[in-house]
Amino acid sequence: MINTDRISQFWRTRFHAWIKRRILPARQIQLGQRNLFIFPSLSGLAFLLLLALLWVMGTNYENTLILGFMFLLLSVFVLGILHTYNNMAGLVLSLGDVQPVFAGENADFRVRVRQKPGLNKGVALELNWQNESLNHLTLSQVEAEVSLWSACLKRGWHRPGRLRVQSVFPLGILRCWTWLDLAAKVLVYPVPIATDRAPWQSAEGELDAHFQTSGSDDFIGLESYQPGHSLRRISWKHYARGQGLMLKEFADPQGQAQALDWAFFAGMDVENRLSRLCYWVIFLHRKGLPFSLKLPGVTIDMGQGDDHRNRCLYALAVFGQDDLC
Repeated sequence: MINTDRISQFWRTRFHAWIKRRILPARQIQLGQRNLFIFPSLSGLAFLLLLALLWVMGTNYENTLILGFMFLLLSVFVLGILHTYNNMAGLVLSLGDVQPVFAGENADFRVRVRQKPGLNKGVALELNWQNESLNHLTLSQVEAEVSLWSACLKRGWHRPGRLRVQSVFPLGILRCWTWLDLAAKVLVYPVPIATDRAPWQSAEGELDAHFQTSGSDDFIGLESYQPGHSLRRISWKHYARGQGLMLKEFADPQGQAQALDWAFFAGMDVENRLSRLCYWVIFLHRKGLPFSLKLPGVTIDMGQGDDHRNRCLYALAVFGQDDLC
Protein backbone atom coordinates (compact mmCIF):
# COMPACT_ATOMS: atom_id res chain seq x y z
CA MET A 1 0.00 0.00 0.00
CA ILE A 2 1.34 3.41 -0.98
CA ASN A 3 2.01 5.73 1.95
CA THR A 4 0.81 9.07 0.62
CA ASP A 5 1.87 10.95 3.77
CA ARG A 6 5.45 9.77 3.42
CA ILE A 7 5.54 10.69 -0.27
CA SER A 8 4.07 14.11 0.46
CA GLN A 9 6.61 14.70 3.24
CA PHE A 10 9.45 13.65 0.91
CA TRP A 11 8.50 16.12 -1.82
CA ARG A 12 7.81 18.85 0.73
CA THR A 13 11.29 18.39 2.17
CA ARG A 14 12.85 18.47 -1.30
CA PHE A 15 10.90 21.63 -2.15
CA HIS A 16 11.98 23.42 1.04
CA ALA A 17 15.61 22.49 0.38
CA TRP A 18 15.35 23.85 -3.18
CA ILE A 19 13.76 27.11 -1.98
CA LYS A 20 16.47 27.48 0.66
CA ARG A 21 19.20 27.24 -1.98
CA ARG A 22 17.45 29.50 -4.47
CA ILE A 23 16.32 32.33 -2.16
CA LEU A 24 19.05 33.18 0.34
CA PRO A 25 18.44 35.06 3.63
CA ALA A 26 18.69 38.86 3.45
CA ARG A 27 17.20 41.83 5.30
CA GLN A 28 16.26 43.40 1.94
CA ILE A 29 15.21 41.52 -1.19
CA GLN A 30 14.12 42.73 -4.62
CA LEU A 31 11.57 40.60 -6.42
CA GLY A 32 12.40 39.37 -9.90
CA GLN A 33 12.68 36.32 -12.12
CA ARG A 34 14.85 34.38 -9.68
CA ASN A 35 12.45 34.50 -6.76
CA LEU A 36 8.97 34.86 -8.32
CA PHE A 37 6.84 31.88 -9.31
CA ILE A 38 3.51 31.77 -11.18
CA PHE A 39 0.92 29.02 -11.05
CA PRO A 40 -2.80 28.93 -11.83
CA SER A 41 -5.06 29.64 -8.87
CA LEU A 42 -8.16 27.55 -8.18
CA SER A 43 -10.08 29.89 -10.44
CA GLY A 44 -7.32 29.49 -13.01
CA LEU A 45 -7.64 25.70 -12.95
CA ALA A 46 -11.37 26.06 -13.59
CA PHE A 47 -10.51 28.48 -16.41
CA LEU A 48 -8.16 25.90 -17.99
CA LEU A 49 -10.84 23.24 -17.67
CA LEU A 50 -13.23 25.53 -19.52
CA LEU A 51 -10.65 25.98 -22.29
CA ALA A 52 -10.26 22.21 -22.57
CA LEU A 53 -14.04 21.75 -22.85
CA LEU A 54 -14.27 24.44 -25.52
CA TRP A 55 -11.46 22.77 -27.46
CA VAL A 56 -13.23 19.39 -27.35
CA MET A 57 -16.55 20.89 -28.39
CA GLY A 58 -15.00 22.96 -31.17
CA THR A 59 -13.07 20.06 -32.69
CA ASN A 60 -15.90 17.52 -32.37
CA TYR A 61 -18.49 19.76 -33.99
CA GLU A 62 -15.99 21.53 -36.24
CA ASN A 63 -17.32 24.82 -34.94
CA THR A 64 -14.92 27.65 -35.71
CA LEU A 65 -16.89 30.09 -33.55
CA ILE A 66 -16.29 27.97 -30.44
CA LEU A 67 -12.63 27.50 -31.37
CA GLY A 68 -12.24 31.24 -31.93
CA PHE A 69 -13.74 31.96 -28.55
CA MET A 70 -11.42 29.37 -26.97
CA PHE A 71 -8.33 30.98 -28.54
CA LEU A 72 -9.52 34.40 -27.36
CA LEU A 73 -9.74 33.14 -23.78
CA LEU A 74 -6.36 31.44 -24.15
CA SER A 75 -4.78 34.74 -25.19
CA VAL A 76 -6.33 36.37 -22.10
CA PHE A 77 -4.72 33.65 -19.97
CA VAL A 78 -1.28 34.21 -21.56
CA LEU A 79 -1.52 37.99 -21.15
CA GLY A 80 -2.61 37.42 -17.56
CA ILE A 81 0.74 35.68 -16.90
CA LEU A 82 2.63 38.80 -17.95
CA HIS A 83 0.44 41.25 -16.02
CA THR A 84 0.42 39.12 -12.86
CA TYR A 85 4.21 38.87 -12.95
CA ASN A 86 4.65 42.61 -13.58
CA ASN A 87 2.38 43.31 -10.62
CA MET A 88 5.13 42.07 -8.25
CA ALA A 89 8.34 42.35 -10.27
CA GLY A 90 10.64 45.12 -9.09
CA LEU A 91 9.20 45.43 -5.59
CA VAL A 92 11.74 45.72 -2.78
CA LEU A 93 10.87 44.20 0.60
CA SER A 94 12.86 44.98 3.74
CA LEU A 95 12.49 44.23 7.42
CA GLY A 96 12.67 46.95 10.07
CA ASP A 97 13.89 46.69 13.65
CA VAL A 98 11.89 44.40 15.92
CA GLN A 99 11.40 45.19 19.61
CA PRO A 100 11.87 42.36 22.16
CA VAL A 101 8.75 40.89 23.72
CA PHE A 102 7.91 38.63 26.63
CA ALA A 103 6.92 35.00 26.21
CA GLY A 104 3.25 34.68 25.37
CA GLU A 105 3.11 37.99 23.49
CA ASN A 106 2.99 38.67 19.75
CA ALA A 107 6.02 40.21 18.08
CA ASP A 108 5.45 43.03 15.60
CA PHE A 109 7.57 42.54 12.48
CA ARG A 110 7.30 45.62 10.28
CA VAL A 111 7.86 44.84 6.60
CA ARG A 112 8.41 47.76 4.25
CA VAL A 113 7.37 47.35 0.60
CA ARG A 114 8.82 49.82 -1.90
CA GLN A 115 8.39 50.26 -5.65
CA LYS A 116 11.04 51.37 -8.07
CA PRO A 117 11.39 55.16 -8.35
CA GLY A 118 9.01 56.53 -10.98
CA LEU A 119 6.96 53.34 -11.07
CA ASN A 120 3.72 54.09 -9.23
CA LYS A 121 1.51 51.13 -10.04
CA GLY A 122 -1.30 49.80 -7.90
CA VAL A 123 -0.24 46.58 -6.19
CA ALA A 124 -2.47 44.21 -4.23
CA LEU A 125 -0.47 41.81 -2.04
CA GLU A 126 -1.08 39.14 0.56
CA LEU A 127 1.69 38.56 3.11
CA ASN A 128 2.03 36.10 5.99
CA TRP A 129 4.58 34.15 7.97
CA GLN A 130 4.43 30.38 8.04
CA ASN A 131 1.36 29.17 9.95
CA GLU A 132 0.16 32.75 10.51
CA SER A 133 -2.91 34.56 9.17
CA LEU A 134 -2.87 36.54 5.93
CA ASN A 135 -2.33 40.29 5.83
CA HIS A 136 -3.59 42.31 2.88
CA LEU A 137 -1.65 45.27 1.53
CA THR A 138 -2.69 47.63 -1.27
CA LEU A 139 0.34 49.59 -2.41
CA SER A 140 -0.94 52.73 -4.09
CA GLN A 141 2.14 54.84 -3.31
CA VAL A 142 5.88 54.43 -3.74
CA GLU A 143 6.30 52.88 -0.28
CA ALA A 144 4.12 51.27 2.37
CA GLU A 145 4.61 49.38 5.61
CA VAL A 146 2.66 46.48 7.05
CA SER A 147 2.78 44.92 10.52
CA LEU A 148 3.08 41.14 10.50
CA TRP A 149 2.46 39.60 13.92
CA SER A 150 3.92 36.34 15.11
CA ALA A 151 3.12 34.51 18.35
CA CYS A 152 6.16 34.04 20.63
CA LEU A 153 5.46 31.13 22.95
CA LYS A 154 8.93 30.44 24.33
CA ARG A 155 11.82 32.57 25.56
CA GLY A 156 14.98 32.91 23.49
CA TRP A 157 15.30 33.82 19.85
CA HIS A 158 12.06 33.46 17.95
CA ARG A 159 12.19 33.09 14.16
CA PRO A 160 8.85 33.24 12.33
CA GLY A 161 10.29 31.49 9.28
CA ARG A 162 9.94 32.48 5.67
CA LEU A 163 7.60 35.21 4.49
CA ARG A 164 5.10 34.29 1.80
CA VAL A 165 4.17 37.13 -0.53
CA GLN A 166 1.54 36.49 -3.18
CA SER A 167 -0.87 38.23 -5.51
CA VAL A 168 -3.65 37.18 -7.89
CA PHE A 169 -4.07 40.68 -9.32
CA PRO A 170 -5.41 41.60 -11.87
CA LEU A 171 -7.47 38.65 -13.18
CA GLY A 172 -7.50 36.25 -10.25
CA ILE A 173 -6.78 33.21 -12.41
CA LEU A 174 -3.02 33.20 -11.79
CA ARG A 175 -1.11 33.36 -8.53
CA CYS A 176 2.31 34.99 -8.46
CA TRP A 177 4.14 34.20 -5.23
CA THR A 178 7.46 33.99 -3.48
CA TRP A 179 8.80 32.66 -0.21
CA LEU A 180 11.36 35.07 1.20
CA ASP A 181 13.78 34.70 4.07
CA LEU A 182 14.21 38.18 5.56
CA ALA A 183 16.39 36.82 8.39
CA ALA A 184 13.60 37.78 10.78
CA LYS A 185 14.12 37.10 14.47
CA VAL A 186 13.15 38.67 17.78
CA LEU A 187 14.41 38.26 21.33
CA VAL A 188 11.78 36.83 23.68
CA TYR A 189 12.19 37.44 27.41
CA PRO A 190 10.82 35.01 30.01
CA VAL A 191 7.29 35.73 31.14
CA PRO A 192 7.52 37.75 34.41
CA ILE A 193 6.00 35.95 37.41
CA ALA A 194 5.56 37.85 40.67
CA THR A 195 6.54 36.20 43.95
CA ASP A 196 4.82 36.42 47.32
CA ARG A 197 7.87 38.04 48.84
CA ALA A 198 11.02 39.71 47.62
CA PRO A 199 14.07 37.47 47.21
CA TRP A 200 15.91 39.51 49.85
CA GLN A 201 13.16 39.02 52.45
CA SER A 202 13.21 36.46 55.23
CA ALA A 203 10.60 33.72 55.42
CA GLU A 204 8.56 35.91 57.78
CA GLY A 205 8.50 38.74 55.26
CA GLU A 206 11.02 40.92 57.11
CA LEU A 207 13.27 43.05 54.93
CA ASP A 208 17.04 43.03 55.20
CA ALA A 209 18.48 45.73 57.42
CA HIS A 210 20.07 47.64 54.55
CA PHE A 211 16.64 47.95 52.93
CA GLN A 212 14.95 49.47 55.95
CA THR A 213 15.92 53.08 55.49
CA SER A 214 13.30 55.72 56.06
CA GLY A 215 11.90 57.28 52.93
CA SER A 216 8.71 57.84 50.98
CA ASP A 217 8.32 55.07 48.42
CA ASP A 218 7.35 51.62 49.75
CA PHE A 219 5.44 50.97 52.97
CA ILE A 220 7.41 48.67 55.26
CA GLY A 221 5.79 49.04 58.70
CA LEU A 222 4.65 51.27 61.58
CA GLU A 223 6.46 53.17 64.33
CA SER A 224 5.34 55.15 67.37
CA TYR A 225 4.35 58.75 66.84
CA GLN A 226 6.92 61.37 67.82
CA PRO A 227 6.07 65.07 68.09
CA GLY A 228 7.23 67.05 65.09
CA HIS A 229 6.55 64.39 62.42
CA SER A 230 4.34 65.22 59.45
CA LEU A 231 0.65 64.52 59.91
CA ARG A 232 0.62 62.90 56.47
CA ARG A 233 2.55 59.93 57.90
CA ILE A 234 -0.03 59.23 60.61
CA SER A 235 -1.98 56.01 60.13
CA TRP A 236 -5.49 57.28 60.74
CA LYS A 237 -6.91 53.81 60.23
CA HIS A 238 -5.06 52.53 63.30
CA TYR A 239 -6.01 55.63 65.26
CA ALA A 240 -9.69 55.02 64.49
CA ARG A 241 -9.32 51.51 65.88
CA GLY A 242 -8.12 52.94 69.16
CA GLN A 243 -4.50 51.88 68.70
CA GLY A 244 -3.12 55.36 69.26
CA LEU A 245 -1.05 57.53 66.94
CA MET A 246 1.19 55.46 64.70
CA LEU A 247 3.47 56.64 61.90
CA LYS A 248 3.70 54.84 58.57
CA GLU A 249 7.29 54.01 57.64
CA PHE A 250 8.42 53.81 54.03
CA ALA A 251 11.50 52.51 52.28
CA ASP A 252 13.52 54.97 50.25
CA PRO A 253 15.05 53.36 47.14
CA GLN A 254 17.81 55.90 46.76
CA GLY A 255 21.25 54.42 47.20
CA GLN A 256 20.00 50.87 47.87
CA ALA A 257 21.30 47.90 45.96
CA GLN A 258 20.01 44.37 45.55
CA ALA A 259 21.69 41.21 44.33
CA LEU A 260 19.51 38.83 42.34
CA ASP A 261 20.79 35.29 42.53
CA TRP A 262 19.79 32.03 40.83
CA ALA A 263 19.95 30.37 44.26
CA PHE A 264 17.06 32.51 45.57
CA PHE A 265 14.52 30.15 44.02
CA ALA A 266 16.03 26.77 44.84
CA GLY A 267 13.75 23.83 44.14
CA MET A 268 12.06 25.40 41.11
CA ASP A 269 12.60 24.35 37.52
CA VAL A 270 14.64 26.47 35.14
CA GLU A 271 11.79 28.36 33.49
CA ASN A 272 10.10 29.28 36.79
CA ARG A 273 13.39 30.57 38.20
CA LEU A 274 14.01 32.69 35.11
CA SER A 275 10.47 34.07 35.16
CA ARG A 276 10.73 35.18 38.77
CA LEU A 277 14.15 36.72 38.28
CA CYS A 278 12.74 38.51 35.23
CA TYR A 279 9.98 40.01 37.37
CA TRP A 280 12.43 41.38 39.92
CA VAL A 281 14.73 42.78 37.23
CA ILE A 282 11.80 44.79 35.90
CA PHE A 283 10.64 45.76 39.40
CA LEU A 284 14.04 47.06 40.52
CA HIS A 285 14.58 48.88 37.24
CA ARG A 286 11.28 50.72 37.61
CA LYS A 287 12.19 51.66 41.18
CA GLY A 288 15.52 53.05 40.01
CA LEU A 289 17.48 50.65 42.23
CA PRO A 290 20.92 49.33 41.31
CA PHE A 291 21.06 45.54 41.20
CA SER A 292 23.21 42.66 40.04
CA LEU A 293 22.31 39.31 38.54
CA LYS A 294 23.99 35.96 39.04
CA LEU A 295 23.17 32.90 36.97
CA PRO A 296 25.11 29.64 36.59
CA GLY A 297 28.05 30.67 34.40
CA VAL A 298 26.85 34.27 34.06
CA THR A 299 27.47 37.20 36.41
CA ILE A 300 26.34 40.76 35.70
CA ASP A 301 27.81 43.33 38.06
CA MET A 302 25.82 45.91 39.99
CA GLY A 303 24.34 48.61 37.81
CA GLN A 304 21.18 50.42 36.81
CA GLY A 305 19.57 52.06 33.81
CA ASP A 306 18.07 50.83 30.56
CA ASP A 307 21.26 49.26 29.22
CA HIS A 308 21.79 47.32 32.44
CA ARG A 309 18.18 46.14 32.40
CA ASN A 310 18.51 45.00 28.80
CA ARG A 311 21.71 43.07 29.54
CA CYS A 312 20.03 41.25 32.41
CA LEU A 313 16.91 40.43 30.40
CA TYR A 314 19.07 39.21 27.51
CA ALA A 315 20.96 36.89 29.85
CA LEU A 316 17.67 35.51 31.16
CA ALA A 317 16.24 35.08 27.65
CA VAL A 318 19.15 33.10 26.19
CA PHE A 319 20.13 31.20 29.33
CA GLY A 320 20.94 27.58 28.55
CA GLN A 321 20.57 28.01 24.79
CA ASP A 322 23.26 27.31 22.24
CA ASP A 323 22.16 29.97 19.74
CA LEU A 324 23.12 33.30 21.34
CA CYS A 325 22.96 35.55 18.28
